[in-house]
Amino acid sequence: MVTEQLVAMFERDARLGVDTLVEIGYDPTAFEWMIEEFGAVGATRRVVLDPTPSFGLWRLKDRGLLAHSVEISTLLPWYAPLFDEAVRDAAWRKLELLGVDVRAEVAKVGSPLVGEV
Repeated sequence: MVTEQLVAMFERDARLGVDTLVEIGYDPTAFEWMIEEFGAVGATRRVVLDPTPSFGLWRLKDRGLLAHSVEISTLLPWYAPLFDEAVRDAAWRKLELLGVDVRAEVAKVGSPLVGEV
């Protein structure tokens, strides 16, 4: 079930991902604009459904920081209500294109704090 709390939690995590990209020297201006324009969920749908992996995703992969990617976020069970199967499938395929062991990467992400979802 999609709740305002779940959307707010995803928004927070997406913005933390943006902060991580900035910290590693990548300027995610386009994604920041999309978050402002469409919200984090809408921006994520657009990025994930684009068949070409973004440069930001490449940077996160190269730095071992895929947990901060929106592609991984769409596959987390607590965010499943926010994204349909087409988005989750596209995220999975895009990560596989980069040679990512998707199950292993998703498993690395800890569950949200109890009561946050």
